[in-house]
Amino acid sequence: MEIIMTGFSKFDQETQDEKLDETPENNLSLSAGYTLESIARTIGNKVLDPVFNFIQPKIGSANWGDRYIGMIAFGSIIDGPNPDDIINIISGAFGDILNMINDPVPKVRQTVAFVFYKLSEYVPTLIFQNEMNL
Repeated sequence: MEIIMTGFSKFDQETQDEKLDETPENNLSLSAGYTLESIARTIGNKVLDPVFNFIQPKIGSANWGDRYIGMIAFGSIIDGPNPDDIINIISGAFGDILNMINDPVPKVRQTVAFVFYKLSEYVPTLIFQNEMNL
């Protein structure tokens, strides 16, 4: 699992340009995300602790790249674990993630939108529980 999380931090030069509208489809961060998604679907809840330990410091980071890879990692595991367990872990950080939709970096905002798409598809209860914050 550690090697996959390391893949998130391996930006290529194109990915580091926060002004690019599109992220190259063949970068290591997205590849790590696809791999993590497959692992999450296979092992379910066992992915939660290592991934949330990885993303917690990234969500509030001053570095846009950290926020970006944190959201990719989170979005990658949403359809694997039990939805109730995701709710229990993320409900305290829901407001912080929601506020990231106003991030100054377009790539981060796009990735947060992706996370909310995945949440609405696989864990809609989390959205409904927090609709007052929306």
